[in-house]
Amino acid sequence: MHARSLVKASLLAGLLLGAGACDERPAPVEPDAPAVSSAAEEASLAAPFTDLVTRDIAGTSLTFWPYTGRTPTIGDAADPINLILVGDADPRTVRDRLLGLSGDRTPFGFPNAMPFNCTWGDAIGSPQAVWTEPYGWSGSVIQLECGNYETLRIHARLFRAGDVTLVGVHLDLLIPGTTDHDVISWELPRLLMALDLQRIGGTAIGVAPAITQAPAYRAMNPFVLAGIQANEPALYALLRQVPNQGLPVSIDAGGNLQNDGNAPIFSMPAIPGSGDGGAQISRQTVEIDFNQTIPRPFCDSDGQEFLQVVGPVTLTQKVTTTPSGNFVSQWSAKGYLDVRQVAPAVTEWYRARVNQHGRGVMTDQVEMVNEIQLRMEIRPGGGDRGQLQLNVSMGPNGAGAVSASASCKG
Repeated sequence: MHARSLVKASLLAGLLLGAGACDERPAPVEPDAPAVSSAAEEASLAAPFTDLVTRDIAGTSLTFWPYTGRTPTIGDAADPINLILVGDADPRTVRDRLLGLSGDRTPFGFPNAMPFNCTWGDAIGSPQAVWTEPYGWSGSVIQLECGNYETLRIHARLFRAGDVTLVGVHLDLLIPGTTDHDVISWELPRLLMALDLQRIGGTAIGVAPAITQAPAYRAMNPFVLAGIQANEPALYALLRQVPNQGLPVSIDAGGNLQNDGNAPIFSMPAIPGSGDGGAQISRQTVEIDFNQTIPRPFCDSDGQEFLQVVGPVTLTQKVTTTPSGNFVSQWSAKGYLDVRQVAPAVTEWYRARVNQHGRGVMTDQVEMVNEIQLRMEIRPGGGDRGQLQLNVSMGPNGAGAVSASASCKG
């Protein structure tokens, strides 16, 4: 199996395909039967061969891939790059300044309501990567959110490429009953982040034009769109700008995400640091009750198997910064879930294990992101096990690699 096909098979689709009532489910049973089929692939990540652009960025020519790559496939475009920072634009510096802002944007004409009154903090999110010449792959060591994971948030990933920082920012909504988010706007969150970049001293100095697909890029999950239309009329009106509130339109009537294809460029001023204090540590924990029917994420040869998945998943993050400027982010997602097949036939409940760990490091000289994902099905009595493991790394020195192994029985 090709490496990209193997790692793509690991993705939970995240579509709202329906959810059923919970029946009594068995206690965990550890597997004791060996797998009878397996596949493993490992591949270094090549530079993207399509969609590369070259633009003048504050007097310097930069060739780059204007999209972020989503793990574990990396080479597939995920989000558009829609802001570019120069000057004193190291992601660590930008993070520190944004975290110091209040959520009061009423002096700028915004209402005291979400998402306009949010404050910035560190975000839990799957790592993504960008590619630039000559720096190679850069991972999203620093991710920020304005809002919160459990509901609605502005989510920004910052990527260092020499003296330039590329930003992919979007507004996303937690899909009920999952740990996944769906993007609902590119344009509105870029406006709010641009405002906050000016609040921390940034100056708009130009734009990198026509770098990503326009006038729309991707579409909102139709089930999420239907849910917003039915249950969140104020949010839907904000996204559609009906009536017009003087803000950018986020979606058209079909849910296509509007995107002008440009990336405004901001110059960030140098502000001397105090150098005071010791290490700073922040932590967050998010508990999500998973309750959805999803495509079976692996060991499904024809793509026709669907699973009802129920149970808690615990997400944690610890961020450490030192006086010398070193930044370390550690995150995890863990849970034992109750699972049963509901198509093509309903089977008895069994257990599944989710175990994901990641680490991002950024210093003056080094940046790297590593993530390990484990998905394991534990059948009743310990038989008929399926397992998938993914290892993704970006950096140091612009390197990127993905390895995947799958084993199936039954």
